[in-house]
Amino acid sequence: MLSSTAEIPTKWNALLMQWGQFIAHDVSKTTMLNNQICASCLPEGGTCFPVMLSRLDPTFGRFLCLPVARSSPVCGTGEDNNVRQQYNENTAFIDGSMVYGSSHRDQFVFRQGAFMKTNVLRSRVFPPVDNNQNIIAGDDRANIFVGLAALHTLFVREHNRIALLLQKVNPHWDHDRIYLETRRIVGAVIQKITYEDYLPRLFGKKFDELIGKYKGYNPKVDPSIFVGLMSLPARLPQRLTVSVTEKIFGNSDLGSINIQRGRDHGIPGYIAWRNLCNLPHVKDFNDLNTTISNEIVRENLKILYKKVELIDMYVGALLEDPIEGALIGG
Repeated sequence: MLSSTAEIPTKWNALLMQWGQFIAHDVSKTTMLNNQICASCLPEGGTCFPVMLSRLDPTFGRFLCLPVARSSPVCGTGEDNNVRQQYNENTAFIDGSMVYGSSHRDQFVFRQGAFMKTNVLRSRVFPPVDNNQNIIAGDDRANIFVGLAALHTLFVREHNRIALLLQKVNPHWDHDRIYLETRRIVGAVIQKITYEDYLPRLFGKKFDELIGKYKGYNPKVDPSIFVGLMSLPARLPQRLTVSVTEKIFGNSDLGSINIQRGRDHGIPGYIAWRNLCNLPHVKDFNDLNTTISNEIVRENLKILYKKVELIDMYVGALLEDPIEGALIGG
């Protein structure tokens, strides 16, 4: 359903997608349970939630399942009719936590006085690496894609550039002051790029209506992340390439795992989210024609889900037609 070899034209380059993932790593990270026991394809208590496979699957038919470890529950939830909740390891603010970490303890792994630790190769500055030659950063997913690694490298260099300037202008500041002031500046740069460059291209002409101009910080606004957004990766909508669904993580399907993660978190279905957003009411699959115009896609949804209210949010959101000038549906 989601996998497609079709090329969808856009005037934006891959950095737009990569920035979305970079920001997603800033605001959310789900803690996973140990998945070593999940290889048996059995739903082991509250630990494993495998995706069972058909022997007719052209790619994964030789496997019984795609092993999926459940997200770690918040203590005391998931028991005695207390709805299971998940941790968010990262701060929900756009504050550069993927660069600096989300706790006071994190910083000492990659901080050196007022500056970020670096690894110099052939006169070029990179972030430090561990024994496996993986980048050490505030978020351990920095090595997933070369684009992510590049952005982490960029902001390590930017931190040290700004810190050096502050040190020259304010020689009386100690290392803590320089480090923290630099972090605030870098966080502001990330926010500015997100709200002035990234989101307007994502939302298109709807940006002013949905986001609008910045009116100043409002401490009354809850900064925490919707659990639905914590379970969704950030990427361009309108199908997933075969490299994502069948190749990127070896014997696994990232699309299926994302769907399963949403079910693990108890995310309401696509129709429930439409109702929350005050979109036109949907009674059957044909009513989706205003947001999913492709009749074949709607028919496939009907075959797979049987009932329209069972459509997963991840699936429905990706299949929406993008609104004018945007990369997402409306």
